[in-house]
Amino acid sequence: MLSLTQASRLKGNAGKKLPDVWSSWEQNKISFRRGQLHLIVAAPGVGKSVLTLSYALQAKVPCLYLSMDTDPFTTCVRAVSALSKVTLDQAEQGLNSNALFATEALSRANKTIRFAFPPSPTTADVFSHIYAYGEAEGDYPELIVIDNLSNLSFETDEFGEMRTMMADFQTMASRTRAAVVVLHHSTGQYEDGTTVIPQSGVNGKVSKFPSMVLTLARSGDNQLSVSVVKNRFGPADPSGYKVRALLTTDYSRMQVMDSYILSDQRSL
Repeated sequence: MLSLTQASRLKGNAGKKLPDVWSSWEQNKISFRRGQLHLIVAAPGVGKSVLTLSYALQAKVPCLYLSMDTDPFTTCVRAVSALSKVTLDQAEQGLNSNALFATEALSRANKTIRFAFPPSPTTADVFSHIYAYGEAEGDYPELIVIDNLSNLSFETDEFGEMRTMMADFQTMASRTRAAVVVLHHSTGQYEDGTTVIPQSGVNGKVSKFPSMVLTLARSGDNQLSVSVVKNRFGPADPSGYKVRALLTTDYSRMQVMDSYILSDQRSL
């Protein structure tokens, strides 16, 4: 047994905020915290992966990104586009021709992020990648991204197994002192991508495990609405309407920002 004073000395990095990347998130107290589980929910194609990769690249903290939804080359193209502010087509051309801006972008990403692309992994497979990172780097990452929950391996009861996996990921966050961010889909009625998703719209009813649940919806041609439907460390609204942050997006260049800034045109 511990007194609260003794317990406070054991905290270590648990609960520590990762860097704020967007001021609109900071204003709404949206933060990824070490030792905590987080969930980002959206319809397919809305921008879960774009948002999360953009955060990981800008936060510049040690990160393990487990991508089951995107292949390695596409991920490289996206990273080069995001860091160099070129179009996805220009990023692909740059990678194929070993252009300097492309190789420099990959080197920048390599400083903090390691990727794994396991096909339909089990929870044990996910844990093995995390342990392998710890062995290789000498410590666990500060940020772990699981992209996404629906691409994990299920046997019979998909929704029941999802809830078990989320409980396991919560334990993993506590043990590794990493901020674990799981990407997930909404229920079918919110698959148009523009309807604000409430907490009840999380597929599989897995929202009870994370400390924070964000839902995403497109708002206009170049805006992404981020609703805070659950947050143990700040304001939240289960309906998805009352606590929201708006981000400006340029998906052609993998840009996610607080206010719209036209990216410089580049020719290859």
